[in-house]
Amino acid sequence: MKHSYMFVLVLAMLGFSMGLAAQNNALMFDGVNDCVAIGNMTSEVSTSFTVECWFNPSSVAVGSGELATYGRTIFASSTSNDKPIWVSQRGSEIWVCAFSGNTTVIKTTGLGLTAGTWYHIAVSVVRGGSVRLYVNGSQVATGTAGTTGATWNTTFTIGDLRPGRQLAFYGLIDEVRVWNVIRSADDIQGNYDRIVDPDSSGLVGYWMLDQSSGTNVEDAAGSYDGTIRNGTALHPDPDPMWVDGNPTLPVELSSFTAILTADFFVRLHWTTQSETGVSGFYIYRASVNNLEAAQVVSSLIFATNTTDTHYYEFTDSELFEPGTYYYWLQVQDMDGGVSFHGPTTVFYDNSASQGIPGIPVKTEFAAVYPNPFNPSTTLCYGVAKAGKVDFFIYNQRGQLIRTIHDGQKAIGNWKLQWDGRDDQGATCTTGIYFIKMQTADSTLIRKAVLQK
Repeated sequence: MKHSYMFVLVLAMLGFSMGLAAQNNALMFDGVNDCVAIGNMTSEVSTSFTVECWFNPSSVAVGSGELATYGRTIFASSTSNDKPIWVSQRGSEIWVCAFSGNTTVIKTTGLGLTAGTWYHIAVSVVRGGSVRLYVNGSQVATGTAGTTGATWNTTFTIGDLRPGRQLAFYGLIDEVRVWNVIRSADDIQGNYDRIVDPDSSGLVGYWMLDQSSGTNVEDAAGSYDGTIRNGTALHPDPDPMWVDGNPTLPVELSSFTAILTADFFVRLHWTTQSETGVSGFYIYRASVNNLEAAQVVSSLIFATNTTDTHYYEFTDSELFEPGTYYYWLQVQDMDGGVSFHGPTTVFYDNSASQGIPGIPVKTEFAAVYPNPFNPSTTLCYGVAKAGKVDFFIYNQRGQLIRTIHDGQKAIGNWKLQWDGRDDQGATCTTGIYFIKMQTADSTLIRKAVLQK
């Protein structure tokens, strides 16, 4: 392995996994013939596997010719006849072929991808068995794999079906992982927005794409480095291009979260790092994971248009039916342009407020807000079993700098403030901090950024 992972290993010893905000680079694909060609992985991957990555489409328009037929390839293991996996973006939908040649076993309906938005995708495949598609950690579709081809093919390609095939992706791709195991829904949900340990069991290929130059694409998990290609030729420029990118949200927006409050409202928070030419924001809500079905639930929330970090909040007090709700943030530009971010989800049930059994309280570390913060931030959490609750705050070198004993807590939802100081009362410096919540039966982690 060519990276130094001392920092990652220190965090792993503490039980932490890093958020993807630490990774700032990505590869830009031109939609014509750009791709990354990966070495022969047939000894590692056979008939059961999971592949995942982040992608950000530059267009969701359906093209002409074969692009209209097959879409734009995000990643694939392919020969001319056998395709153990082929995942493409066709307009605002995702199509998946798995051991089925050119026959699509999953075609989403109403997914509603939008241009300029980061999405995480994960696909698990069992040859002759189940195919499961996840978007942003949530399962959105299932299918049944075919039996064409016995194993993973010798060619694995990011951004095209095969080098030179010209069914190419148009946009950004980041954080590509290949597992030789079936990742469960909990595995995917819990880690899709985090940097995982490159030595994780079953992880056989991990292309972080956090370089800034060169034609070699490093494999953090093994020896399967890739090469940047323009068609079938190694491109010296390089093309696709290394660009600054953020695999969770665009650069201007660093967080967008939703929590259920004690009075059974949904409170949404978002943080911008900079704003230029923005009129404001709208909140959209739907009871299904489909932006096209969402309705606007806020008036225009005016933007500040500053280069400083700014924190926003909106409370949705108009929910009545229990269920899972999906929220999107629309950014309204002064020139009339719009972009959407999300969804973020919350489960709502107000039955407890009506004198009948309510939703069970979960032991969870629900939110840190504002985040980034200065000088203080609020830690929101819930406990399902009465007992003592403690918080331990570590700096990015893994050193314990603050301990907060919140005492005995009854079952319910709670919050406390961290004033940004260490145990000696000194103000902490700008940086990343990891906050560990400890109960009698749970250990939960959140990341917070102190920014001065």
